[in-house]
Amino acid sequence: MGLVAPRLLNQVKDETIHLDMRNFPTQYNLKPEDTLYFCHIPKTAGMTFRTILEDYFQCDDICPATLTAHIADYSKADLQRYRLFRGHLGYVNIPELLDGKDLVNVTVLREPVSRVISHYDYIRRTPGDPHHDMVRNMSLEEYSLSKGAGKLGRNVQTYHVARLLQYDLTGLTRRKILNLAKQSIDKFAFAGILERFQDSLFLLSYIFGWKPIINSRKENVAKSRKTLDELPADTLELLKSHSWIDQELYRYAKAIFEDRFNQMVQDLLNKYGTDEQRATYAVSGQHPDQDALQQLLEHHSEQRFKELQYPPAEAVEYNFCEPLRGLGWQRRECAADDLAHRWMGPVTTATLDLPIAIRPVTATPVADLADMTIPETVIPETVIPETIVPDVTDSDAIALSTAPGSLVPNSRDDYLVEFQVPHLWAVAPDILESLTLQVNSHPIPLITLHSTDALRIYQGRVPHNCLGGDRYFTQLAFQVNRTAVCKNANPLSKDTRLVGVALNYVQVFPSALEAQKSFLRLFVNEQSKVAAAFVSNHLEPQERVVAPLMFKVLLPAAIDTYDTFLGSHESLQWVILHKGIKQQMEALLWKLAQQGFKPVFADDVFVVFVQNRNDLSGISYLSPHVRHLYLGRYAHQVRYFFTSIYEERIRPLYTKYVERQKKQRKIAKFRKAKKQEMF
Repeated sequence: MGLVAPRLLNQVKDETIHLDMRNFPTQYNLKPEDTLYFCHIPKTAGMTFRTILEDYFQCDDICPATLTAHIADYSKADLQRYRLFRGHLGYVNIPELLDGKDLVNVTVLREPVSRVISHYDYIRRTPGDPHHDMVRNMSLEEYSLSKGAGKLGRNVQTYHVARLLQYDLTGLTRRKILNLAKQSIDKFAFAGILERFQDSLFLLSYIFGWKPIINSRKENVAKSRKTLDELPADTLELLKSHSWIDQELYRYAKAIFEDRFNQMVQDLLNKYGTDEQRATYAVSGQHPDQDALQQLLEHHSEQRFKELQYPPAEAVEYNFCEPLRGLGWQRRECAADDLAHRWMGPVTTATLDLPIAIRPVTATPVADLADMTIPETVIPETVIPETIVPDVTDSDAIALSTAPGSLVPNSRDDYLVEFQVPHLWAVAPDILESLTLQVNSHPIPLITLHSTDALRIYQGRVPHNCLGGDRYFTQLAFQVNRTAVCKNANPLSKDTRLVGVALNYVQVFPSALEAQKSFLRLFVNEQSKVAAAFVSNHLEPQERVVAPLMFKVLLPAAIDTYDTFLGSHESLQWVILHKGIKQQMEALLWKLAQQGFKPVFADDVFVVFVQNRNDLSGISYLSPHVRHLYLGRYAHQVRYFFTSIYEERIRPLYTKYVERQKKQRKIAKFRKAKKQEMF
């Protein structure tokens, strides 16, 4: 960024550059029948670049093979179904293997001498490399002259690119191989330049209409690098002389890159730029800075997405097996028996763009909602992956009642956002507790729907006026206070990436569809349905209910949490008490007695209390299902009291007594033995 635009390429005097040979469109939407092949040349930021490409494909569309040896594990028919090939596959005849497929090639090139030095350093510091023993004691000059490993490192870029046009290069002169490589690069959809990596990612985004890619990942990067200025002049000349065809291909590709980048900037300014930006570029040739280019590409990618005519949906479910439209995430991690997930990082903010169709505001006055007929308790069947949460027990359901604050809905026109955070064992507690969410830059308060040692499910209410606007996408921005290396929380991990929290599932839907869409449905069981049916049959308009959060999808009334009930002075009419609660039970029973609540329904799991309802008959506190709340609990407390006394007072005294008796018996035995010896 910030570079002065170079001369147009048709003014360049180097006769080896023929831009009229380029025959790939400047903008292209990948089709279902296309196969994208990343020609991964060693030590050209390939590990980072390939994880970026993976972001734009479904998990199942990516070929798992990343090395030449891996390809043998798949039949030709199996390989035909994949849409992305990446990895060190330079010694595989990809065009022949994917015969009949529309192959779209991309690559990244690097200044050849720098690439040779990087490859040399990598081999020396990597004991697992097959050439490590041969190269580790070589000087750079010896490596360059070597006919073994050094030969593999020279002109490797030209050979990789040429093989995609003609795989067998046997008997060809270097000049012919170079010409083949130039013809091949002309057919590439994209050839990035490592020395301008961020600009390359912008051009990649522009060509395929993707959200502008901001590079924040660094995969397989050396801790320190030699610069060309550090090399002796004769060593530098030696390396250049042995990589001359790579040098020429690099110049050729770099000139094409410069031309395409300038064309991109001009097109973006013409379509989306301000008059001031266009005037500045016309006069000085100065490219817009990175932030400005990112904004222009945002408009461009949104327009390209609209042209595809994918209709937005009012309820959107996103799992991380799907292509990513967002920033600030680490590479996707897939597991055969679970949902894919992504960690936030290395930055502290990660975004998701979702195409949500906003419902128009309803015209029903709030006062009329009181006259609405209460529906029957029905749990609709919708598809949510079974792997989202583990099997739910009674104790799991109790966790649903611990979310702080009132959940009284603000409006039926609001939307709800829910998301799941897995792998809590690898997250520092302060990072997890700092997690916040913004929707279109509006802060959204979060409540916890469910929490275990392994995962947590959050929900936030998005006011209708926070949605819509002039953007096609709704942006969700997740933020944490800091990022850290996973192994700080898990000493067994070798992962050194800086991460925040992981997410594996996000959904956004109108609050009116909560009963059909919410994660809370996963915690509903037969006992909760029966208790909800009883309350529904006797619930009067505008009455409020205190209950575990799962009842939000079972009852039409406003649901308040146990914490809200204990801290509130408002009049609340119904309390659905879960018998398995431990921490809050004493306080809840005391407040129910103080405010004159009476039990009107009870079963093995729930007891329903109500106040100021003389039309409902109470049930006896001595009935089996209610008595357990009191007598059973007090019996437990008595047992706990005497157990504590025994453990804290009696057992230590008894242990000392037993030890003293053992010691006395041992002394007596010793004295008896001594007496026998004397006589």
